[in-house]
Amino acid sequence: MKCSAIKFLTISSATVSVTALLCFLLLAVTRAAAAADTQAATVPVTADRDGNEAARSWFTESILLDQRGRELKFYTDVLKDQVVVVNFIFTRCPGTCPVQTAKMSELYKELGGEMGKTVRFVSISVDPDNDTPAKLLEFADRYDVGDGWFFLTGEQESLDQVTRRLGAYNSLVEAHSPLFLLGNVSREHWVKMRPSASVATLAGEVRKLLAVDIEDG
Repeated sequence: MKCSAIKFLTISSATVSVTALLCFLLLAVTRAAAAADTQAATVPVTADRDGNEAARSWFTESILLDQRGRELKFYTDVLKDQVVVVNFIFTRCPGTCPVQTAKMSELYKELGGEMGKTVRFVSISVDPDNDTPAKLLEFADRYDVGDGWFFLTGEQESLDQVTRRLGAYNSLVEAHSPLFLLGNVSREHWVKMRPSASVATLAGEVRKLLAVDIEDG
């Protein structure tokens, strides 16, 4: 059985490095221990630099809808060859979702010219029964959302599959993951960051992920 080694970090005030082994045939993931003051991280993400087939198979081509009603294949149209910042929301959320989205709006402005080119933001609804594309567009408009920021909804089964593959599935809408998930998809570098992370810290991690392509040459 052939497995692929993947790097994953959980970040709060300190950075904890862990390594997990993902076995494609079993779709099993080892769990890595994190420090007591951080969220433990599961690593169900991978990429195949030669042809993207492994990544496509893992992340899936689930059909989702963005805030403008466009059908998108999750891997090919959203993740492929990108550095991504992912979070999980629902538009009726009274707490962390508006706070997180406002922080991402600040981060969007901080990253400036990278947005929509090599960096994408992906906000995934965990409440598709309510969050139609129109509801997501209304929600997005509150935060001056520009190019390269997708708000995604769709069939419950498709969204469940996507959130499982991103290690963020929860059957309870109100208990969805509050973490930011950052990744350089093609280079297999991922980090999870707590919602309390500052915009400057988030921007620094995104730039590190962008730099991975330069370092790996």
